[in-house]
Amino acid sequence: MSINYASEIAFINRKLPNNKVKWETLIAKSEIISPPLSEVEAKTIVSALKDALSKKSLVVFHKMIFTVSSKLRGGTRVVISISILRDIFASEIDGDAGGGGKGYNPRTNQPKPPGRGV
Repeated sequence: MSINYASEIAFINRKLPNNKVKWETLIAKSEIISPPLSEVEAKTIVSALKDALSKKSLVVFHKMIFTVSSKLRGGTRVVISISILRDIFASEIDGDAGGGGKGYNPRTNQPKPPGRGV
């Protein structure tokens, strides 16, 4: 696996907690692609991603995530378009996986909202 698109692959893997897919990168096409899978496995992954991502990407989901037949190796591959994924989920991909927090200072009794100086 190439180091490119590491944050995108990590984002997709967070959305698929039960599936461990070894994604490959297609840098020339700006895509990440699964290894050849059975058609049932590929459909399961697409269905899980649809459940996790379709609220924000309903209109373009089928352009963003789709399956193709692997003629050389056999099987079905899941393809994810990085450009569309980044257009919709850039803040989640680049942001931390944790929640925002409330800006607590351990030396005070009252929490301060974040962004109000020191």
